[in-house]
Amino acid sequence: MKRPELTREERDEIEEAEVREIVADAADEHSALRALLSSTSSVYGWDDRWGDLRSVGDELGGFVVVETVEGDDRRWSRAVAVIARGPSGAHYRWSYDHGLTEMQDDSLLDGDPQLVEQHEETVVVKTWRAASAS
Repeated sequence: MKRPELTREERDEIEEAEVREIVADAADEHSALRALLSSTSSVYGWDDRWGDLRSVGDELGGFVVVETVEGDDRRWSRAVAVIARGPSGAHYRWSYDHGLTEMQDDSLLDGDPQLVEQHEETVVVKTWRAASAS
């Protein structure tokens, strides 16, 4: 007998339950994020979960993307650093390659996120201007 097709809501519920289980089974927040980045959805089998955490505002398992930093374009791809805030308020960074053509897929570069802190820097810019005649 053919199994009935799941509705979008049913697939989303299963997906959310899988994510909650991954986070609950992790020893700590860093391990939870590492497990989420390396997992694949059983409902959306082709979908690596790290792809759900790559744009500002994306949320998954209590992690929220707060910033992305794009690197220089290479021939076929561009490195992108992702900064996400975890449930504790700590921030983590990982990178992925963004394909620049329809033939290049995006791919996770660093599946082991680093704990990071934001630092502000003041930059002094010196310029030369024409002197006024006195």
